[in-house]
Amino acid sequence: MNQVSVALNSPANVRRLVVRQGGHWLKVKPEETHDIMITGYAEGNGKHRGPLGFVTTIRDAVGAGFTDIERKILWAEAKAGRLIGQVIQVSCMQFTAKGQFRHPFFVRMHPDKLAA
Repeated sequence: MNQVSVALNSPANVRRLVVRQGGHWLKVKPEETHDIMITGYAEGNGKHRGPLGFVTTIRDAVGAGFTDIERKILWAEAKAGRLIGQVIQVSCMQFTAKGQFRHPFFVRMHPDKLAA
């Protein structure tokens, strides 16, 4: 029979969840998603030189999560002047004390949402 034990490692009681199943410990990290407007962008470096490197938002830069194809499409949008003001969905672990994303990751464009 498998037994599962759970330890909550935070005063907030759900911020960090550690689960033990049998002889294995599993750490479940918090994840949040947010819809946010693009305020800027930059060309990539290294492997991503040429297409989009990252986008900026009021909560910091987001550069992870884009596929190579998305980077090329979004770079074309940026060069045509249509990228700034669009809304994206970003996944992050939480916010820092300064209100910035912690480990932001691009999820998808939100063409159905307008910038507020």
